[in-house]
Formats: sequence, structure tokens, C-alpha cells
Amino acid sequence: MSSAQLRIFVPSEAELDEVKLSTASGETLLSSNEIRIESLICESASGDITLSNLDLGTLNLDVASGDVELSNVAADSAKINIISGRLNYSNANLGSLELDMASGNVKLDGEITELLQVRMVSGDADIVLTGSLEDYSYSVKKISGDIRINGHEVDGNSFLPGTSSSGSSGGGHIEIDTVSGSVKIDFR
Repeated sequence: MSSAQLRIFVPSEAELDEVKLSTASGETLLSSNEIRIESLICESASGDITLSNLDLGTLNLDVASGDVELSNVAADSAKINIISGRLNYSNANLGSLELDMASGNVKLDGEITELLQVRMVSGDADIVLTGSLEDYSYSVKKISGDIRINGHEVDGNSFLPGTSSSGSSGGGHIEIDTVSGSVKIDFR
């Protein structure tokens, strides 16, 4: 049995309004250093998505089951919805990220300047953000599990050492809402 492949070539330095990639089962790969995509939509019922070296306006990922690998992907805003799987996002450069995950693991490293919103039913998230805690305010809701920001356990009724309100007065905001699981956020 042979596997089918579809390759699309786009002229360098192209600017695309919208790209939509949708698969029932299979692997999706997209990489380019030279094009700008205003809106990228990727949908997968079952399969892996790998995106690298992209300059985007908005990114929308919707994955029922599979692994998502993102590297050097810049976007003004990103919405990622994964029902079951794994997200590994290295060298992120985002204005905002809304991440919804029913079950799975997240590893994220990079810069988010406006909003980081993490909603998880179960699983683990390990996030390393560029900057410091002083760059963000935060809010936390959890039923059970462990949420740590800068090495300190937090819940909806506690604040981090050195803060007098829910975080700091920086321009960014972190929202965490988890039913069960662990979320760890550190800064570099």
C-alpha cells in the first residue's frame, strides 16, 4: 500500500489571506521562511500536525486526536483546541494564545505579550515564558491538581509572594482553568 502526498508550492515572499488544511487521518506539514499567511486554519480528526518557520496573523488549530509540533511560529493570536494528544510549541512568538485541551500534555516555550489562556480537563502543561512574573497579571481556577507559577503553588484564593493582588501590573495576563492535572509556568 502506498501513501498519498499532496505538495503545494507557493512563490517566495507571497502573502496569503487564508490557508485551510483539513484531514480526516494523516500528517500535515507546513513550513516556510518567506511567506505571510493572514489566517491559517488546520483541522485534523486523527493525525499529526507539524508547523515551522511561519509568520501568521491568526492561527486556529483543531485536533481531535494527534500530536502537534510547532516551532518558530509567530502569530498575532492563536487558538489551539486538542481533545486528546500532545502539543510541543518551541520558540513561540505570540500576542495571545487560547489553549483548550481535554486530555494530553503541553510543552510551550516562548513569548506571549498579551494573553495566555489555558483550559484543561486533565493532563500536564509545562510552560516557560520570556520575561518575568512582573510582566503579567494572573487568575487561576482549579478543581484539583497542581498549579505552580514561578515555583510557587497557587490557587484561586492565593497570591504569589511579593504581589499584593492577582499578579502584577504588566501588560500581559495569564488565565488558568483546570479540572484535574498540573500546570507549571516559569519565566526566563
